[in-house]
Order: sequence, then C-alpha cells, then structure tokens
Amino acid sequence: MIPSRLSLITYNLWLTERWPARARALERFLKLFAPDVLCVQELQRPTQEFLDGVLKEHDRVRDPFSGWTNESNIYWSKALFESVSSRRPISPAPGIETRVRAASHRECGNSSKSPTSSRGSCVGPSRHFSWGT
Repeated sequence: MIPSRLSLITYNLWLTERWPARARALERFLKLFAPDVLCVQELQRPTQEFLDGVLKEHDRVRDPFSGWTNESNIYWSKALFESVSSRRPISPAPGIETRVRAASHRECGNSSKSPTSSRGSCVGPSRHFSWGT
C-alpha cells in the first residue's frame, strides 16, 4: 500500500551549469525533503552520478536509451516501489512546434518488500519541452 504521505519532486538540473556550486545545495535539499519519487530534467552524466550517490535508497530507470542519462530520469524509493515498465520518448501532436527532450515515463508498482504491499501501480512522468519561436 502506498503510504498516506508521498513526496514527489520534479527538479530541473540546468545541465552542469555552475554545477560545483549547486551540488551541495541540491544534496541538502534532497536530504531535507526526502522525495519518494524524484523526476529530473536536463540530466547529464556528472549529475546522474551525483544523484546515484546521494539517493542510495532509490533506484532509477536503467535502460539503454541515452535520454535516461543525457536528458531526464526518474528516481524512486526502493522501499516503496519497484520498476514495472518504461516508455520511450513520444512524438508531439502534429503542428506543435516543439522539441521533445526525453518525454518518457516510468511505471512503478508497490514494492513486494514493503510490509503493507498491494499490487497497485503509479506512473511517474518526466517531460521536458523546449518551445520553438
């Protein structure tokens, strides 16, 4: 069963822009708010390695599609969720001038390790749109 309090955070990492100066602040933020699910945008290899180190009790999408490392990813608490499936990027509707960056989602089910587990599931989206001019 999903707990009565579920913390879901979405965070734009700004690629690696001023990353050394922002890394400590992000680590404090994540420890303070302790998200059960974290959806990130503008992910890069250094920021992914950082998040993997800080969020040791979480898992993330591990898929050969490069967008999960170079654009967006979804981290979830291993105590609450386990991976069920993921969807690859989708195309925008015809006529919409946008560049879709790693528009994907991950479906997670309640963890079978949880003592209050039922077999429901939830979907965590990760979308990043850059609108054309």
